[in-house]
Amino acid sequence: MVPMFLRRPKGYITLHYNFMFWSAVGLYGVFLAETAVRLLVIMMDSGRPSPIFYLIVEIAVFIVTGAATIISRRKDAEWSKFDKNINP
Repeated sequence: MVPMFLRRPKGYITLHYNFMFWSAVGLYGVFLAETAVRLLVIMMDSGRPSPIFYLIVEIAVFIVTGAATIISRRKDAEWSKFDKNINP
């Protein structure tokens, strides 16, 4: 509700794209981590996840965020063009 009452900051479309992009990246990271953990057989040590569980989750999230960082850096100039078209 707050953004509705405030003035739009300069470059708000680029800001919006970045927030939406990283929000989706977080969801993809969680999806990949959950899928990897559920598809692979995870050994339980006395009711607690084994260290391989944490390693799989870290690798999955690292892959997604690494790829997203590369994509974001390549698309940043393209996204900022939208602000220039709206606010000449």
